Amino acid sequence: MRKNVRQYIFLFFFLCVLFAPKGVFALTEKGFKALHAFTKILYYVEENYVTESDEETLIRGAIRGMLETLDPHTVYMQPEIYRELKVDTSGRFDGVGIEVTLRDGYLTVVSPIKDSPADKEGIQAGDRIVKINGHLTKDLNLSEAVTLMRGKRGSKVTLTIARQGVKNVFDVSVVRRIIKVPSVIYKLYD
Repeated sequence: MRKNVRQYIFLFFFLCVLFAPKGVFALTEKGFKALHAFTKILYYVEENYVTESDEETLIRGAIRGMLETLDPHTVYMQPEIYRELKVDTSGRFDGVGIEVTLRDGYLTVVSPIKDSPADKEGIQAGDRIVKINGHLTKDLNLSEAVTLMRGKRGSKVTLTIARQGVKNVFDVSVVRRIIKVPSVIYKLYD
């Protein structure tokens, strides 16, 4: 199976070069030698590495490495991270309406978005979110936590909150809705 996939990758690159309009995609002989070296190394890793390796992970790592050689701003994003970026930059999403960060290892509310469900339920800046729907947040990264809080419009999410000055943790049930994030915060002065 792996041999077939490797052959298809090489065939794909070969066909891209063969049928691409002149000047659009052309590997030099030096480029073909490097590509051949890449496929050989991929083969050796798959066949001889001490543990089984995932071909897709290896190829994505190679793409990431290739782009890192260009400049610090050119990066490869995995599809799920790219989808999340598109949601983040669209200015609207279905969720509870809070900005969060990891502070001292704890998922912490930076601020609720004005008039969002979280704001209306009284969630405050500085609140620590201990659980999301019963899942402990201690070992979650920021992206995983945000994914758990986002969801289908109209569905509920239960956040377990630890608040400074409040002895016990408490649950807040929040109904997800469309959150419109203002791209600019402004005030009108005389």
